[in-house]
Amino acid sequence: MAAAMNRAPVADAIAADIAAQALAAFDGRITREEADRFAHEAVESLRRDGWHIAAQRECATDDCTRQASQWRTICETCRTHLRRTGDPAKARAEPDWTAVESAARERRPLPGMTPQERRLAGVRMTGLGLSEAEIADIFAVKPRTVRRWRAQERDATAQEQ
Repeated sequence: MAAAMNRAPVADAIAADIAAQALAAFDGRITREEADRFAHEAVESLRRDGWHIAAQRECATDDCTRQASQWRTICETCRTHLRRTGDPAKARAEPDWTAVESAARERRPLPGMTPQERRLAGVRMTGLGLSEAEIADIFAVKPRTVRRWRAQERDATAQEQ
């Protein structure tokens, strides 16, 4: 029942927008009541066909521009940083080099590592002499993924020069 109540304002807003567009498109050839009836029937038809009408929310974390995950108020990136550091605002563009070095040295991924950090740790493990298969086992990925990580690192190094 609570889920249906949460959806109603969104569906009503969609119906109001459809009604306004119908009024504008038909420019006086239909009444406001006809436009409202048409819009509500359109929304109900979509629901009967299995469509779910919900609003997309922006992440509630300050300065985050991503969309919040379904049924949550923050995005997955901020949620990961919240679990990892206790502060969702610590979402970072730069990798945590301490985590990368620790993962490479301990030969295990650390909880909450970003994909970029996992890639960098895998490349670092290559420098420590681990094979493609060993790195793939550590990160639970396919050896081809490790080859891709290495290729990306080579490309990045070549672009810097």
